[in-house]
Amino acid sequence: MTAPACPKTMTHGPCGGVGADGGCEVAPGRCTFLDSPTVRWAGGEAPKSPAPEPPLLALMRQRPVVIADLPAAPLSRESLERSVDALAGTVDAVLLGDSGGARVQFPPSHRVSLVQARGVPAWAGLTCRDRNRVALEGRAGGAGGRRRGG
Repeated sequence: MTAPACPKTMTHGPCGGVGADGGCEVAPGRCTFLDSPTVRWAGGEAPKSPAPEPPLLALMRQRPVVIADLPAAPLSRESLERSVDALAGTVDAVLLGDSGGARVQFPPSHRVSLVQARGVPAWAGLTCRDRNRVALEGRAGGAGGRRRGG
């Protein structure tokens, strides 16, 4: 079931495109979700036991954590590894941004692999811009096969 007259045919909403005045980003008028009853999740049962807490989240409950950006030359494994080695032992994780417009870089899943092979947890981001669903699933799956830092 979708919201009546939602131009995006969304089932759960509202989306992120609702203006401060309640207007829809793609069609004139008010977002249909704002005046519709909440659509309840009709999926499967909730998990019987919660998933284990990610290590970084557990650490955040004990103390502030330090996450640093990871500067490295474009497409240089050696530069990336030198940067990781310089930060190892001084940070709790490194941030691997995914700005397609910033510069040419290794895919996020490959960078996660390189960083975590050196013992430093990685916090990787994926942007949806310029990627279809299949490409995003591949990137997320590539990183997901590795032990994540949190």
